[in-house]
Amino acid sequence: MAVEGGSMSSRVKYGTVVSLVVVVFAYWYRSPVQDARLDERLDNVLSSLLRAERKVDIDGFARPRVAIGFGGCVDIIVDGVALLDKIGLLPSAQPLHHDYIQNAEQLAQSFAYFFPPGAASERFVMNETLFSQLVEASRELPDNRWSVGGNAPVMAGRMAIEGCEVLLGGSFSPDFTDVLSQHITVAGETVEEPDIHLIMEYPAGATWGQYTSRRANRYIVHSDDHNPYLTSMAEFERKLQGFKPDLLVVGGLQMMDNFPFKQGEREALLGHLAKLLSSAPPETGVHFEMASFVDSNLLGDLQELVLPWADSLGMNEQELPNLLSLLHGTAVTVLSNPNPRVATVLDQMRELYRLLTERHREDR
Repeated sequence: MAVEGGSMSSRVKYGTVVSLVVVVFAYWYRSPVQDARLDERLDNVLSSLLRAERKVDIDGFARPRVAIGFGGCVDIIVDGVALLDKIGLLPSAQPLHHDYIQNAEQLAQSFAYFFPPGAASERFVMNETLFSQLVEASRELPDNRWSVGGNAPVMAGRMAIEGCEVLLGGSFSPDFTDVLSQHITVAGETVEEPDIHLIMEYPAGATWGQYTSRRANRYIVHSDDHNPYLTSMAEFERKLQGFKPDLLVVGGLQMMDNFPFKQGEREALLGHLAKLLSSAPPETGVHFEMASFVDSNLLGDLQELVLPWADSLGMNEQELPNLLSLLHGTAVTVLSNPNPRVATVLDQMRELYRLLTERHREDR
């Protein structure tokens, strides 16, 4: 029996090895072929869609009219770790959350706080000397990229490409407006120099001293004193009446987050915005594009003055828990799970819809 048992064990091991070899061989042999066929099918589908799109004369139809506010900027996109190394900023041993950045030490602490979990963040830099140093160092990095920035201009550009006529609310420089589509009309004052936002990107697995990022994301800093004040809102409101949009999109309000306003300034601006939104005709859809908010007072104002007029909300999986925690009456979530399960996000979306629906019914 001992001999038979050994023989049986050998056959099992041999069979396991053979099965493994067959599986590996099948994967090695078939996978490239299957991938090539899949790529070919996808190329055919995309090519067919592009051919169908070219057959449609967009100018022969009435273009949907979309009004989008507010603001915009020029983004400088760099590798975040490379930039900090460039200016000689060492990793902080004390990760801390700061509402805004006043010096290099706070920048190191703030970056160390958001970098390991791979959480998105946007912070106002009060120290103009520090921000200028960061911008100049970014210009010297070999892989820096420049682009039109801000939710409103990016969405406006995409919608113009898709065949919409767009009214864009923002204060831009002449160089900025020159690169916009002819189907985009700007409502706002002209500024001599564009506001610069510094996008410090990093991939998953990036290291900064003792810290390693769990997922790819970006840490954004700016010293922008135009966009938080919604300087284009008055002109946007005037042009809106004659534009008669099918859709009204509001974004860029994250620029108000922890910005050092004087007493009552922010509330007055949001009150003006609420009046603008409430005056939109019932047939005009209203979309509110959110972003990263950590100021609970600002979120509370948005809940009272903006959300009641919105037909739809836009946010990502890390911003969703922020709004949900506010509606539950708990502290705003500064750091959420960087890689939430799809089922968890779906549950949160359903819960958010339920809470907003109940609140809307109570307010009626």
